Amino acid sequence: STTYEWQIRSACSIDSSSASSWSSMQSFTTLAGCITPVNATELGVGLTVATLTWDAMVDSWGYVVRYKEVSQQWGAMVYDTVHTNSYALNSLIPGTYYQWQVRNLCDSTGSNSSSFTSNKIFITVNGCDKPINMHSTSITSSSGTLNWDLVSGALSYRVRYVRNGAAWNTRVDTTIITNTHNISGLFSNSDYRWRIRAICDSSGSYNSGWTPWDTLSTLPSSRIAIGDSKLANKLNIFPNPTREIFNISFISEEMDNFKISIVDVYGKAVTSEYKHDFIGEYKKQLNLSGYPKGIYMVQIKTSNSFVSKRVVLQ
Repeated sequence: STTYEWQIRSACSIDSSSASSWSSMQSFTTLAGCITPVNATELGVGLTVATLTWDAMVDSWGYVVRYKEVSQQWGAMVYDTVHTNSYALNSLIPGTYYQWQVRNLCDSTGSNSSSFTSNKIFITVNGCDKPINMHSTSITSSSGTLNWDLVSGALSYRVRYVRNGAAWNTRVDTTIITNTHNISGLFSNSDYRWRIRAICDSSGSYNSGWTPWDTLSTLPSSRIAIGDSKLANKLNIFPNPTREIFNISFISEEMDNFKISIVDVYGKAVTSEYKHDFIGEYKKQLNLSGYPKGIYMVQIKTSNSFVSKRVVLQ
């Protein structure tokens, strides 16, 4: 975009001592430089898709877009040429950072092109979190109900459980669409490990990670258990998560025998307490400062029911 003036004259001797007069002044203006795109941004960023967009440039022939995962080397850059001021990305990885740039092409040969824009970075949606607040209810000598909080964006859940000490190929895997699952055909007086993951797309290719293992302990076969939803609702564990000290409290409205236990994620007992012919309010403070960080279960067994809730030691 610059104007230049020029003249010429004839040289009639080698040393130019004899020369014509200068020609009249001529001028020309160089073409406008290819301008770098502005207002580069991302729209519609989802789990696996995003649309890159920028302002349309005057006299543009096309645009070169390049992108890659932030963690990748520059050699992994994907290049593409488009003739509109937007570019749709798909098959991205959920919860992943990407960077991209665009430059303007002012002719079809690419000889007149702008520089690339500065790096733009975005992250795809990671909307499929691990389920939380896992607990077991309605436990009998051969069955129980697994429960957890609904996960926003989850289409279904994958549930896996196996009896402690049993071969891994005896595990059960099943897919359900609710946040509760009844399991049966269990061995009496046995501990089972169970965990879940959220499935967040119809193909099943995008899932949350697995939760830590939780524990379900069936009752001895001599007992008939009906579950105790009232006790489960009145069982309070706080603070949760905890750094070392936490409190347990519940109210028993009927006289019964209670076993209050703390077990680790593998079903190993940390502490146990028995309350015979107990009725009223139970309160106890526990200190796990000498134990590894992780998931522990507060389990309460009565003569005909069982309740289990998780506590996290940070």
